[in-house]
Amino acid sequence: MAAIVMQLYSCSNRCIFCNPKGSLTKATDKKLKEVKKASEAQAAELIKEGIKCVEVSGTDPIEHPEIASFIKNLKKEYGFEYVILSTHGKNMSDPKLVDKLSEAGLDKVKIPFYGSNARIHDSITQIEGSFDETIKGVENIIDNTNIDLLITSLIMRQNYKDVLNIFSLASNYAYEVGFAIPCAPESVDFTRFSISFDEIKPYLLSLLKEADKDEEVALTIYDIPYCVPGFYDDRIQMTRPPIVGKSYSIRPEFRTDKPNVPSYRVKRALDICKRCKCNDICDGFYEKYLELMGNAQLKSLKPITEIDQ
Repeated sequence: MAAIVMQLYSCSNRCIFCNPKGSLTKATDKKLKEVKKASEAQAAELIKEGIKCVEVSGTDPIEHPEIASFIKNLKKEYGFEYVILSTHGKNMSDPKLVDKLSEAGLDKVKIPFYGSNARIHDSITQIEGSFDETIKGVENIIDNTNIDLLITSLIMRQNYKDVLNIFSLASNYAYEVGFAIPCAPESVDFTRFSISFDEIKPYLLSLLKEADKDEEVALTIYDIPYCVPGFYDDRIQMTRPPIVGKSYSIRPEFRTDKPNVPSYRVKRALDICKRCKCNDICDGFYEKYLELMGNAQLKSLKPITEIDQ
């Protein structure tokens, strides 16, 4: 997957895993122009490399006032065949914006549900009313456009017991539903939302089992190693760093010796990984997670001796 990252550093949510102190304030006019120029440079580079599908992401791209015209240019001027927008979705509660995005040619939108109700979702975004706005945005997409929809969620201490309800709610709106665990930058208090894999496991197993009942909805679990459920499942996928082009640069404080991989997304294999038959398709665990949570909760996880076919 290729990505155009709109580095607005502006988001109206204050998610506990990303922007807990509300430091991502509204971007200035100067910043908006800089972001648009940088994003256009990325687009030109990616299309030159022959890439036809691109995801527009960042913090948060939908809050750029020219997002609809930018997406239109990606389709009409640059020639991308498929454009995905990753966003909190709140702004799509405005039907006029949804119409503009649809007319611009947007193909798919990725929107997160952090809870199946306002109490849980808003406790994570730290913005009262964010759940209702997000739901309204999703309903506007369903009712008024042909835009594809992917509902995602991050499994945290605040919502891990709610994952089945989140999946059920998401299935009412989308044919694709994805779950992952958050990887937070160093400036965020990881212990505020982190949860051990031992605690996640029973809910993860229930989620996989529940998804078996609905053949119309595709469930994907991202970046949770196979040893957590204890078996191979093709619905569990390891993500790779997106193709962003040379014109994009990771913020200096997050740079590593691995291209396009910020420090909070670096993964590391453990000794049990060496004995695992999934070793060649699994990237291991987020290093940040291991540093802060330790290895104790992984001792009871048995290495996989064979892949179920």
